[in-house]
Parts: sequence; structure tokens; C-alpha cells
Amino acid sequence: MSQLALLLERFDGLIETPADVEKLEQAILQWAVMGRLVPQDPHDEPASVLLERIAAEKARLVKEGKIRKGKKLGKISAEDYPYNLPNSWQWVRTERVSTHIIDCPHSTAKFIDSGELYCIDTTNISQGVIHYDKLRRVSPETFVERIRRLKPEAGDILFSREGTIGQSIIVPPNLEVCLGQRMMMYRVSKTIIPEYFRLAIVSPMFVEQWSSKLKGTAARHVNMKALRTMLVPLPPADEQKRIVAKVDALFAQTRALKARLETAGTVRDRLQGAAVGRLSGAQSPDETQAAWRQVEAMFDHIHTTPEHIDSLKQTILQLAVMGRLVPQDPNDEPASVLLERIAAEKARLVKEGKIRKGKKLGKISAEERPFTIPESWQWERMGNLCHVVTDGAHHTPKYVDEGVPFLSVKDVSSGYLDFSNTRFITREQHETLIQRCYPEFRDILLTKVGTTGIAVIVDTQDEFSIFVSVALLKFNQEELYPEYLVALINSPLVKAKSAKNTRGVGNKNLVLRDIKNFVLPIPPQEEQKRIVAKVDELLALCDRVAAGLVSAEAARTQLLDAVLAQS
Repeated sequence: MSQLALLLERFDGLIETPADVEKLEQAILQWAVMGRLVPQDPHDEPASVLLERIAAEKARLVKEGKIRKGKKLGKISAEDYPYNLPNSWQWVRTERVSTHIIDCPHSTAKFIDSGELYCIDTTNISQGVIHYDKLRRVSPETFVERIRRLKPEAGDILFSREGTIGQSIIVPPNLEVCLGQRMMMYRVSKTIIPEYFRLAIVSPMFVEQWSSKLKGTAARHVNMKALRTMLVPLPPADEQKRIVAKVDALFAQTRALKARLETAGTVRDRLQGAAVGRLSGAQSPDETQAAWRQVEAMFDHIHTTPEHIDSLKQTILQLAVMGRLVPQDPNDEPASVLLERIAAEKARLVKEGKIRKGKKLGKISAEERPFTIPESWQWERMGNLCHVVTDGAHHTPKYVDEGVPFLSVKDVSSGYLDFSNTRFITREQHETLIQRCYPEFRDILLTKVGTTGIAVIVDTQDEFSIFVSVALLKFNQEELYPEYLVALINSPLVKAKSAKNTRGVGNKNLVLRDIKNFVLPIPPQEEQKRIVAKVDELLALCDRVAAGLVSAEAARTQLLDAVLAQS
């Protein structure tokens, strides 16, 4: 017991989240029903004597006609024991220690808007607590009909056997309730402490038993036969009281600990949000650098979850495309000159018959410019930047076991080209498809069906074709840096445009027309390279921190599980 006490006193290093507290509470329940939470007292009347009194009580109730004589229960063999118990304890079936075990009425309850008679369902209870604001009222007639077999009384234990299986409560005094759908009820012998019995049937030991007895497919449930014959460990009556008192005391501590952790998490979220907010609000590269130094100073304290890291990465990308991540160089050739060369090249390709002349895109209005960019930058539409914006095959090809890889959205949506689970088409099919859509090295692919708006650079010289769910962007790579264009498309600015323009309900689609009309901020070419270098540096730091968080969390969880298992 000293080892357990030491464990409970020194858990700060292992328990860091509300989920850890829930894991600890499950361990406490398991220790309780294993006889390891409180010491045994040799002066306690053993459970075997308690069982004799229960048998006598049930025999009297049968004789008085208050209960039916149940079928004889089979003996519990040593092979059936989930684990060994203290000498003064006994393994028993739930039916042996209960005077009544009843199911809910199978008829549907009729609910009314007012009254003092209530129906308890799985939606009204959680963690042993009744949510009175969710209780539904029934008419006196319905109430009488539903308690015909047995009216729940104070001290009865209600248990959900379908839906959210395993939720339970002890009926409190002065509450007139009937059983709702999916509920059942245990009324234990007067010699059993109801709080101990409930504690036993919510413990991992009991959950493991009913989990192996689940029936049905859509509506999973535990049948009544199983719930009548499941095993529970029965300690002496006085030890039941000590166990309940100890669990109550420990759970008071765990609830307080959980509240502190939730508060600390809320504070961390606010600090992280404030730090990212200061970063987002920077109006110049100098202000960005100052805000970033503040973020770095508190990095380990406020960026403690993958969500925090993702938020920071999105902020970095947003600052990059706003011209606030790196300083501008007055010696850089302005973006306007770069865009003139892109336009001239497109005109040449059209004249040579290498690309089609696209529809003229509208001028960019002031409303389409979400923020002010540096003077050397320019706003431009995607369709004017690219000389090809198209998508893959519009029909499902005939797949073969070996051949040319054929990528769909699933092979791109991870943020990189993934050939590990791709399908294949014949060389002949591929040659036909690339007449219209030919992905080449350092082109950009953009997901446009299902998971939309994710851009990746083609980083392989190997040939492949794509499905309609992926768009292909071809552009002058001497003028536009592919890494900058990918960072731009994956930034919150363009992600918001992608989300807004994704259409449909089931298989959502980002159409090519909308992609071509995306309004993008374009910096000078040299600044594009500086931005990408800085983004790579900062995102690499974020990835290292994220990997460290995952590794540390895995190690801590493994240690926590090992400590709980051995205590």
C-alpha cells in the first residue's frame, strides 16, 4: 500500500492531461476491485458468510412471493477467475447478489412537457451523474405502465446496455423515475453496499467482460443473460465501505487535478493564441522578428500540442505571403517586370500553338485584395501566372497490376507525392492522357476533389498520370519559384479561397475556373527565394518541436501505463 500511496503523491511528472486523469481513475477502480486499494482486516466477516445471508434473504423473498426462484447458477471454476482475490473475498455472479435484475419495458415511452414523473435514459446520465436538465417527463399512465414489473427505488443501480453502454447511476432518494429504452436495473441484496456494486460494474474488470459479449451490428448491445451472469468480486461488507470511502476520497483529488489541468491548458491556449496573435499582427519584417523572438522565448511553455504547432505554421505562411517575414530589398527587380515577362512568354506560346489562349480574366478589384502588400509586389490571378491550369483524366481508366503510376487525391493529400499505394495504368493509356495533362518535374499539383486546396511540387523525374481529382499547374519556373507558389497556395490566404469555392455536398469539388481566378500576392523573384529560405527554416523548427512532442508524449504515456500496470 505504501507503493500506491507514493504513486498517488508523485504523479505530477506523469499526469499532464485530463485524459491522463481519466486513465488514473480507471486504474483506481481496478485496484479497488482487486483488493489493492485498502488493507484487508482479519477481523472482517468474510464474504462467504455474507453470501450465506444473501441466500437466506433471497429464500425468504421467494417464500413471501416477492421474487421468483431463479435458475440454479453454475459453479465458478478457477479458470473463470479474471484474477486472484484476497482470501476473504469471493467471485460471484451478479444474479447471486441481486434480488432483482430487470430490463426496461420494450414499449416506447410517451413524453409530456410537465410533471414530476421522469424517465431515465442513456442520454440523461454520465460518469455516475444524473443530468436533471435532460430528464424527460412522462404521464402518470405511462409511468404506471413502465413500472409494472418493478419500480426503481433509492439505492437501485441503473445500467445502460445499449448505445453508450456501461453508463450507470444509483437512484437517489425522492426521485420518481422509470426506466427508459436501453436501460436495465440491478437491485442488490440489503447486505451489499450499492456504491460498491456500482463501482465494481464500472471498473475495467467488468467492462472487459461485457465488451466480449456485445451483440448486434448497427445497434450494439449486451443481452440480459450476460448481465445476469457476469462476475463481480465481493469483499466483506466492512471492506466494501472502506473501498467506497477511499475511492470517493481519491476521486475528489482526481477531479481537482483534472480541473487544474484543464485550467492550465486553457491558460496555455490563451498564451499561445496571444503569442501567435502578436506575430500575426506584425506590420513589418522588423516587427515580425521581434514577435518571433517572444514566441521562441516561450516556445516550450506555450506550444505544447500538435494543434499549437499547426497554428504557428499557418501564421508563418500567412506572414510570408503578406511580405512581413523577410525585409524587402530596394535593389530587387519589382514584380511588375516579372509579370510582364510571364505575359510575354504566354503570348509567345499561344502564337506557336503550344498552349491555348485562355479566356480573359477580370481585373482585380479592391475588395479582392485582403491586405496591403509591399510596393515592389503585385496582385495577380492564378490563371495569368500559369500557362496551363488543367486537371487529370475525367474517366476511370482500366487499372493494371504493373505499369505507369496513376495518382488520385489520396496520393497527394498528405502534402507530398505518395507512390506507396497508387494504382497503375498501361503505357498506352498514359501516352493518351499526357496529350492533355502531362505532370513534369517541378510542376505543381493541387487537390481539387474531396480534400481540396493542398498543393505539392512534383519532385520526381519519373512519369505518372493523374485523375480528375488533382489539378496540374504549369508555369514559368525561371520567373516563379515553385516553392514560393506552393507555400502561397498552402497559406491561410489561399486555403480560405479554396474552402469558399469548394462546391457540392458529398464529393466536394474545387473547379478549375475558380482556381484560375484565385488572386495571389507576387513578390520579386529574389524575395521569393528569401521567403522560401526563411519559411523552410521556421517550419523545420516547428517540425522538430512537433516530433519532440510526439516522442515525449509516447514515452510519457508508455511510462504512465507501465506504472499503472505495476502499482
